[in-house]
Amino acid sequence: MCGDTAGLIHPLSGNGMSMAIRSASLAASELKAFLKGKINRGTMLVNYENHWKSEFNKRLRIGRIAARVFANPKASSLSLQFLKLIPGLLPFFIRQTHGKLKPKHLHNEA
Repeated sequence: MCGDTAGLIHPLSGNGMSMAIRSASLAASELKAFLKGKINRGTMLVNYENHWKSEFNKRLRIGRIAARVFANPKASSLSLQFLKLIPGLLPFFIRQTHGKLKPKHLHNEA
């Protein structure tokens, strides 16, 4: 499953379109190895799932936590006040939900 079909991509998890494209890239990489006979179907699926989790689990978890915080008016207000006190925290949070520039699985691809 690629993109949003692999699970709800919460808006606070980062760029959903980018995640969809990256998940398709992950799938294509594994499919390519399978079609070349380098791996079997089971390995292909396990590899894809592991790469997907490595790329997206943290982002989705942070998005779910942020959604719960901002759904609660008191927690939301406190969080916003805290972010104002520590200006560097918001850019850090955004980096955590937007992933890396190049997916891990493409670093070693020939």
